[in-house]
Amino acid sequence: MKSYTTTIKAGNAVEPIGICSVSKAEKSSTENTKIQQRLQKIINKFKMGKKLSANDLSFLAKNSPATYQKVIKVIQERERVEKQMEQAKTKEDVERIMQNVLSNVEKAGSNAENEFEVTAKLNQYNDAYRECK
Repeated sequence: MKSYTTTIKAGNAVEPIGICSVSKAEKSSTENTKIQQRLQKIINKFKMGKKLSANDLSFLAKNSPATYQKVIKVIQERERVEKQMEQAKTKEDVERIMQNVLSNVEKAGSNAENEFEVTAKLNQYNDAYRECK
């Protein structure tokens, strides 16, 4: 535990008026808040359709394994869709692939528990589509 002495100046003399302490619990709470903020930033980035760095994925795996598993699942599905679009012979084929993929996501998205996955999938697929154009 770190202690800090608070002082006031009385003329030329400096007198202590109290000690402020930063406990391990407070420090841990601050650390936890920073972790939660970083997790939310990573999740928002992913939900917006952006690709995550290896560092982001590592942080996610360490601090939110359940979310990490969902992210990996969406990444794998995005890669599958990207591969299909790359193999498409015409722009119409790419359009058809996107229509099918988005339709399937919207059908599965009727469950409110899937909000993260639905939003992430829609934006990830749309980003992949923009990259493919």
